[in-house]
Amino acid sequence: MNVNMEDEEEKRQLAVIPRSMYIRIMRNNMAHLPSLDQNVFGYAHLISGALAGSIGLWSNSMFRTALNVTPLPIISNLSCIIIPFFTTSIFYLGIITEPLIAGDLKCSICTGMRGAITGSLIGGAYPVMLAAVTTSMLAHRYQSAPVPSPRNALPFWLKISRPVVGRLWPLLSLQVLYNFTSSSWQHSIYLKLHELGSS
Repeated sequence: MNVNMEDEEEKRQLAVIPRSMYIRIMRNNMAHLPSLDQNVFGYAHLISGALAGSIGLWSNSMFRTALNVTPLPIISNLSCIIIPFFTTSIFYLGIITEPLIAGDLKCSICTGMRGAITGSLIGGAYPVMLAAVTTSMLAHRYQSAPVPSPRNALPFWLKISRPVVGRLWPLLSLQVLYNFTSSSWQHSIYLKLHELGSS
């Protein structure tokens, strides 16, 4: 009975802590964690972004080959690396890492699902689509491949995209698996930080 009352009192005390102070406490407690946990919490979004950039690079290369596009290889490759890298990193931070450190994301299943969705859509599908659009614009501009009519656009791009996605499947699967694992790990780190803040 006394233990339950103490738990309720602890929850009540934590509830009145201002949000900014709570975040500062959690960040200060990070120094008490093992270096591996600190690195996972601090750099997981960058690794996710790097994987997205790799997917963008490979998909752009394969789309360029499929459409016989040779001009501007450096510019198109850089755009398909840098844009997915920053987009995925910022998105990961915004919906996983920052909500955890602020105490807004407390469900472990929800955290893992957010990670998997980030990996599949933002870090996986988005770089492929960006590469397809970039290569399509270059193919149209330099007339390196016949551009289909609007009626035939969907079958054309399905035909072009299937082998690209097939070859990228291991990397796309790795992206989803990594984001799910890292976000779940970050949630376990959040629990450790919360325990340190409560002690």
